This record gives sequence, structure tokens and C-alpha cells, in this order.
Amino acid sequence: MGLRWQALHEISKLRQQLTAIANLLRPHLDLDPNARLPPPTRQQERLLSQVLVAAFADQIAMRKPNAPGTSSSSHILSGRA
Repeated sequence: MGLRWQALHEISKLRQQLTAIANLLRPHLDLDPNARLPPPTRQQERLLSQVLVAAFADQIAMRKPNAPGTSSSSHILSGRA
């Protein structure tokens, strides 16, 4: 699996924007948008997953058990597809 250049560029821009907002709200922190961050801890991974699920609940697919003789399928939990 490869990473898309455009996605990496967008992530970088978003990180810079979020850092600028955080520095406006909490100037004493003096955050650097180019700082190398350590990998998240297990708890941070869990919390990030919960945030993403809460934010994109209408776009999460659930694996539907397939009946014998059929292929596997997924369906969107809400009506938005």
C-alpha cells in the first residue's frame, strides 16, 4: 500500500493550521508545526479511533455476515451512501 502525495500534503497543511490555532489560543505553549512527534501510545490510538468514529459515524461500514454460498459484503450503517 502506497501513500498518496496529495494526501500527505493535505495532512501537512492541516497540521500547520491546527498548530497555528493552538498557538493563538495558548501562546505560552509555542508549538512547532514541524516538530517530530513520537508515535501515539495505545491509549492515544484508542482515543483517536473514538474521535474518528464519532466524527464519521455516518460513513462507517460494517461487515455483514454472508450466507453460505455468497460472497462477503459490507453495508453503510446509515442511509447516507
